[in-house]
This record gives sequence, structure tokens and C-alpha cells, in this order.
Amino acid sequence: MEKNQLLYVLETARCGSVTRAAEKLHLSQPSLSNQIIQLEQELGIPLFERSHKRVTPTSAGEFFVHEAERILRDMGSLQQQMEEMSNKTRGSLRLGVLSVMCSLHIPELVADFKRRHPGLEIFLREAGSADLLQQLNDNELDAAFVILRSGTAQKDLHTLPLWNAETLIALPAAWCSETLTSLTLEQLARYPLIIAGNHFNMGQIITSQMDAAGLHYNIISSCNQIDSCLALVSKEMGVTFCAAATASYYAHPNIHLVPFSPSVHRTVSFVYRKDPAYYPVLRLFLEELQAQALHPDTKEGAKKPPHKTDV
Repeated sequence: MEKNQLLYVLETARCGSVTRAAEKLHLSQPSLSNQIIQLEQELGIPLFERSHKRVTPTSAGEFFVHEAERILRDMGSLQQQMEEMSNKTRGSLRLGVLSVMCSLHIPELVADFKRRHPGLEIFLREAGSADLLQQLNDNELDAAFVILRSGTAQKDLHTLPLWNAETLIALPAAWCSETLTSLTLEQLARYPLIIAGNHFNMGQIITSQMDAAGLHYNIISSCNQIDSCLALVSKEMGVTFCAAATASYYAHPNIHLVPFSPSVHRTVSFVYRKDPAYYPVLRLFLEELQAQALHPDTKEGAKKPPHKTDV
């Protein structure tokens, strides 16, 4: 059964005459008549009752006409939606974001994208890097902002490095002397540690380095948010690690930041598995993200993710 056959039956039912329907469809009367007969034979049931001057839909024909009208409406709507998606005026993107998305200015980035493309839908899901990568593997996300651990490259994972920052140690100010300018991993291991949970890669990056060095350490709290970690540091419960921009964003009092010795850096990356050539909204978001990363000052006054920020 083809689309043209649906149109032929609809027009014949409307006109009540094969001759008049053929004229409107710019077909010969015998050609239209043969097309309808072939369809009836294919379906195994007559669609029209034929008399000398008129054709009338049978009960099956009436049902066919009703369903054909719905199918053609749906086909027209589907074609329009496909054209809109091709033109990037319609579609959606499921985007994973880190819990520190505010200090990364991701909400501003997404809001600016939505203002430029109001017909597109962006669904955000917040989690740690490990969870976001798993959701990406399970096709629950189209792309995500994550921190990748070294040596954990995944097959078919496309990666766009975005923001690099030095990771600093956040200590209660009362625990710091004027001579404290940095901490080694060995020195850090002497403090009670407050870290984000195992599904956050930053904590695993630091603890895995201490494990590799054979150091013993004491984790006294595991939190789901870096804000909670910093709040506990502010109350002199222990120490944690983050970027200066993150500590500044949450602005908890009584916190002193010192670098690692040697320094520790990590990068927030935009990752995805799908081929953007087949996903117009992902391709558009990626293109604008790349342009913003490469040319952050092209739009005067535009809010943009800073070059140096982190969890």
C-alpha cells in the first residue's frame, strides 16, 4: 500500500465518482479505476459499491477513508517535523552536567543557546562524572560535561577539552599558618578528608594518587555536592579540594586555599558518542561550544564559561 493509493481512495470517496476524482488527480479514468481495483484485490475486500452513476464507500471503505485521513495527517506532520529538525528549528538534546555547573557557568551557556534557538529543547541531568559516563553508555544522555580520569579513555567516546584549572586544597583557615604555601600528597594524607562520593571523578583522582603512593588516609565524610564539602571545611571538620573559582562561587567563610606540590590539574571536557552528522541539535550545540571555547570574546558582553574553573 502506497501513499498515492490512500489519496486516490480519499478523492474518489469525496467526489463520489471515479471520473471526477480522476480529473482532480490529473489521471485518466481507467488508470484511477485500475489503481483502486488493485488495492481492493490487495486488501481482499471491496472499498466501494459501484452503480451506473456513482461510487459509494462500503463499511470497509468508510473505515479506510477515516484511517487514511489520519495517516496522511500524521505523515504531513512527520515530514514537517523532519524538515524542522533538518533546519535545526526543532529537536532536543539530553545533556549531562556536573553538580558544579553553576561555577562552570553552564546554566548561562545553555540559556544563551535556548535564546538563540527557542524551538529546541534541552534536558539537563545533574550527576558526577562517573554516573554521567554510565548514562552516556546506556544512551540515556546525548552528551555530557565531565572530568575524565587519566588512563580511562573509552572506545568511541568523542572528547572536546574545554576548561583546565589547577586543583587546590581547601583547609579551615584556623589550621593554616603563614608559612603554609602548599601541601604534598604525604602532608594531605595527615588531614581528615572530606570528598565527593565515588561517582565524582575528582575525589577518585586524588585518592588514587595517594593509593599509588602507598599512603594511608582518613575519609571522614563523603558528600554529594562540593558545596557541602566546603561547608564542612568551613566548620573545621576536615579538608577538601576544588578549584579557586568553585570556592569563590560558594563563598564559605574561614577557608584557606593552597596548591598541591607538585601541582595537580584537571580538565572539564564535553563528551559524546553519537555522530553529530546524524543529530542536528547535538551538532549545533557542539559547533557553538567549539566557537565559544576558541573565540570567547567574539560577542561583547556575552556570558561565557571561564577558561579557568573546576570542581
